[in-house]
Amino acid sequence: MSRKSQRVFEWLLIATLIGTVLVFALGLYGRMAGDVQRLSFELAAQNFKTAVSGVRAHWYIQRAQGETERDVVVFSELPTIPVGLEDASDIRVYLNSQGWPVNTRSRREAADGRLDPEECLDLWRAFLHQAPPVSLEGALAPNAVFGVAKVGEGRESACRYRQLVDDSGRRYFDYLPFDGRVLLSSSLE
Repeated sequence: MSRKSQRVFEWLLIATLIGTVLVFALGLYGRMAGDVQRLSFELAAQNFKTAVSGVRAHWYIQRAQGETERDVVVFSELPTIPVGLEDASDIRVYLNSQGWPVNTRSRREAADGRLDPEECLDLWRAFLHQAPPVSLEGALAPNAVFGVAKVGEGRESACRYRQLVDDSGRRYFDYLPFDGRVLLSSSLE
């Protein structure tokens, strides 16, 4: 084997090894990116559920102290204001008769039993201060990571928060303001 043939063989061997490593690395990266998307979704859903439970707990405390108001101020009670929101005002969340958050607009709209997508968007913005960008599903913004829609009717109406990152629509969670349930789903609709 000539010296030139030996060099070509060495370069081909090195290129094959690098290619093999890249194939495995890209596969690993793809799995990790999928895991990050899933964890991001689960974290947003858990943070939303925690905020809902916190508002309900605050409502219980108000009731125990004899207050009959059906609204809770969130955000101002944080010990420190998040960076970039120093000038933000308090967010008042209005509750239904069971003490579950319904909207940030008015007590009357919270008590009427109806739910609209804008109210769902209000709750997302009230509870998740540094959350991924969101918009209504009928008019999705180009940078939206979550789409918001209202599903169901009456007592079973819910706010649906769908993760848009992978375009499959498989990951979403529903918030049912009538009884405060947050239901996660990863199945196709």
